[in-house]
Amino acid sequence: MEKEEYSKLETIKQIRFPKRIGELIECRAKEKKSNFSEIVRIACMNYLDKDVQDSQLIYASLNDAKRKIGYLETKQDLMAILIIELAKRIIKDLPARLNANEEIQEMEFEKFLDQCSSEAKLRNNGFLDSLAMEIYERSAERAEGGD
Repeated sequence: MEKEEYSKLETIKQIRFPKRIGELIECRAKEKKSNFSEIVRIACMNYLDKDVQDSQLIYASLNDAKRKIGYLETKQDLMAILIIELAKRIIKDLPARLNANEEIQEMEFEKFLDQCSSEAKLRNNGFLDSLAMEIYERSAERAEGGD
């Protein structure tokens, strides 16, 4: 450290180390061609920075996990809506489907999807649209990867 930089250091503290730690710090100072105080300052800053970074990483990880859990819960709710609506529809329309041709079955399926979509939109403000976009993007990525 330059003499000008030493003048910026305003706090002076006396600390006591066990003999072995003092020797280790002295050895490190010789290796780095520095002095005892500089090694202690660096060690303190590394320790303090590590604590701050660790807590920030933990909070970021928790927030990320919370967001992912919320996303999965919403997806699960959407799947539950689809299954319930499908079960209602099958129970109600099974006898009619046995005698219907393919065009009528397709129209009924489209009607079923519309009902499920409107139910999901009522419960999950815009989530269905974002889910559809995500599925579309993933299928596009798979198609590009497969070519």
